[in-house]
Amino acid sequence: MENAGYEQEDPNGEPQQASSTIDVPDNFQEEKDTTKERKTPWKNTCLTACLVVTVALLIAALAAFAVVLWRILVQENNVSTGGWSQEEITTAEKLYGGHGQWSRFSSCSVSCGNGLKTRTRPCILASDDCSGNWEETKVCQENPCPVNGNWGQWSGWGDCNKTCGDGGVRNRTRSCNNPSPEHGGNECPGSAVEHKTCTLPNCSTELDLGEACKPGYTCSDPNAECRDNGDGEKCTCKAAFVQKQFNNAQACTETTTRTASVLILGGGMAGVMAAKTLNEAGITDYIIIEAQPRLGGRISDIKWNGYTLEQGAAWIHGLDGNPMWDLAQKYNLSGFITDYEDYIARDANGNDVT
Repeated sequence: MENAGYEQEDPNGEPQQASSTIDVPDNFQEEKDTTKERKTPWKNTCLTACLVVTVALLIAALAAFAVVLWRILVQENNVSTGGWSQEEITTAEKLYGGHGQWSRFSSCSVSCGNGLKTRTRPCILASDDCSGNWEETKVCQENPCPVNGNWGQWSGWGDCNKTCGDGGVRNRTRSCNNPSPEHGGNECPGSAVEHKTCTLPNCSTELDLGEACKPGYTCSDPNAECRDNGDGEKCTCKAAFVQKQFNNAQACTETTTRTASVLILGGGMAGVMAAKTLNEAGITDYIIIEAQPRLGGRISDIKWNGYTLEQGAAWIHGLDGNPMWDLAQKYNLSGFITDYEDYIARDANGNDVT
């Protein structure tokens, strides 16, 4: 094979055309052609693989583009329909007035007692023109709330724990019931009992005149004694003494003999009226003699079973100037006038004894 020529410089610096000849074996071309034949199947395989990969990438790109396009279209559709499908919108409009599904109920608005909880449903119509309520509320009952106790009214003060001397105490109480504590509420603060001292007379074993007798006590007046005159045992002057008042104090004094111009027997109403009449006439020198330790006769009262009973008079003799008749008229008491000329008296057997 003859190689192409090339230039080189001569000793004088001028370029010269150079040429050379290379001996090539006779079988070189055949070996070269054989190599080309061995490399051809590999090139075909590479070309096929490249085509397959290219097609696959192209298909993947088209699929990705289709997915993006589909998402864009769905998103635009969701924007226009509020994120609901047309089927859901149609169903909601027919059955629920255009509303979607109800949400779950919220937590109760209180932690104890009665409260409220709500749930909502969206309007999925594009016109936002749904019928019916979009919100629903219902009562929820949690555990009962604690109720703190509060005091009620104080009671009245009780009796003193002593009857005389110092150191007496009386109490009053109150209850924790306004309201009572419930469901773990606090008890009422403070005390349910209140104390205060009571003022009492000095302790003594002596009784004043007219005071009820007690075991171990004696009358303070030496001329008095405990005696029952029909109204309970009391400290009363002895028989030879009378009770009089001296310097704002009652005392028993000896009975003295005295004379009088008029002696009135009996201290009943008749005797009292006689003394009144004499007194109005200016006659004051009179004495009323009465066996009972009181005046008024049958006009009196008695104690019975804790009650005071008025005995009263059976008859009122005379109407003019009689104070009993005046009292009877004043208080509209019922009665009748006895006509001694026209009455019938009968005994216990019913016999006429007129």
